[in-house]
Amino acid sequence: MQAPHPGPAPCTVDSGTELLGSGASARVSRARLTESLADLEVGTPVALKRAALDDSAGRAALTREIDLLGSIEHEGLLTLLAHGEDDAGPWLILPLLEGPTLAECVEAGGMPEPELRALGLRLTRALMALHDQGHVHGDVKPENVRFDSAGNAYLLDLGFAAPIGSPFSERGTPGYLPPEYLAGAQWGPSGDLFALGVTLYQAATGEHPCPAALELGSENAIIEAFSRRDARRPSRRAASLSPAMDHWLASALDPNPDVRPSLSRSVEFFQSPPPWIGTRKNLRTNPWSSAIRLPLVGRESELTE
Repeated sequence: MQAPHPGPAPCTVDSGTELLGSGASARVSRARLTESLADLEVGTPVALKRAALDDSAGRAALTREIDLLGSIEHEGLLTLLAHGEDDAGPWLILPLLEGPTLAECVEAGGMPEPELRALGLRLTRALMALHDQGHVHGDVKPENVRFDSAGNAYLLDLGFAAPIGSPFSERGTPGYLPPEYLAGAQWGPSGDLFALGVTLYQAATGEHPCPAALELGSENAIIEAFSRRDARRPSRRAASLSPAMDHWLASALDPNPDVRPSLSRSVEFFQSPPPWIGTRKNLRTNPWSSAIRLPLVGRESELTE
């Protein structure tokens, strides 16, 4: 989804009456173009995003998202079709994704490893594109990953993006922030990698790594759980995971950011699937869960073979 980066323009859509989603600072509606835009015809369904009324922080977040999307082109990020400001505040127009969010897919069960690796590769590359522009995403989670009708994943919502090296601010989602942020660390790529690890852990297993702490609703309780390494080994919840995938997920969730794999190393990993993938028959009928679970024991020793 790439198009020339637009400048400010009159709002070329209808009012967007169908609400697709809303948060504390913004709302997204389904709308239709009232004028042709780039190669899109009049009547094309699009997503219209506006800041919540009377929310200065929401307006700042939307402006930040406009600036970033206008400077980055990547297949894992949505193309900014148009943006502007009217009496209701700033707005932007994005391609409409007809598929589910990853959070909705997780409810169906764990994702088979080939799809999991493809998802990890696409999201990692999208994060690298952001980092190359000097920003972290700041809010990687299943709710911010959505699929199009062809099954391609997109990393959404850049409103929490922050310059790399800037002081951590009280934003983000509990359960996806790494321990070092609450200890005073600055925004950095390793924090996005941690959040990606939590997200892919959920995609693989259907569960958050620390569900008991998450239910408490306390960020401190969740951070303490990660710091104590309370997260269960992912293969104990998804027995068909390869030892290498099991190890990557566990490393990504390490409370020590120096132990986590880099994004570039993660790209190399996701591009190199284990040899057993593809050798067994695919008997799945649900695209988000495996029909077969093959236990793999002695996983640490397998990694050294």
